[in-house]
Amino acid sequence: MALLLTGAAGTAAAQTDTVPPRVESGGFTDGLVRYGRWVTAAGAIALTFLAMEEHGDAERHWNRLNFICRANNAACIVGPGGGYADPTAEAEYQATVKLDRRARARLIAGQVALAVTVGLFIIDVGRGGGGPENIPIAPLEVSVAGDGARVGIRLPLAISR
Repeated sequence: MALLLTGAAGTAAAQTDTVPPRVESGGFTDGLVRYGRWVTAAGAIALTFLAMEEHGDAERHWNRLNFICRANNAACIVGPGGGYADPTAEAEYQATVKLDRRARARLIAGQVALAVTVGLFIIDVGRGGGGPENIPIAPLEVSVAGDGARVGIRLPLAISR
């Protein structure tokens, strides 16, 4: 019964329309979406790069702490307050913790910027526009004809003399 109803149903207007409707410009918001996505993308890349740098610095401090502990095991004894008894070892540990926290914060901010970028790209695509008549993947060709769709591959004919 459902198959008969599906076959008997006509096509909706949206199924026959090949060009998505263009949403009129929102003035300031249109520019905010079009250019803001690139600003947030650059911010995501920059914050991720900075997080990598901070993590690298934290790793260097951690390696120094390991070197201190291997050279003199007594330097890495933990005191009653929970910190290292050796002030140099404690300083290396605190630097590691501080830099790791900064790296984590920058990485999270970079991920948030990336999510905003994706959202802005989706909003811009949703605005439609003239757009290409075909899927922009050569040589694939997709077109709507009558009550169906046609999918094909267009290959150039090479004639050599």
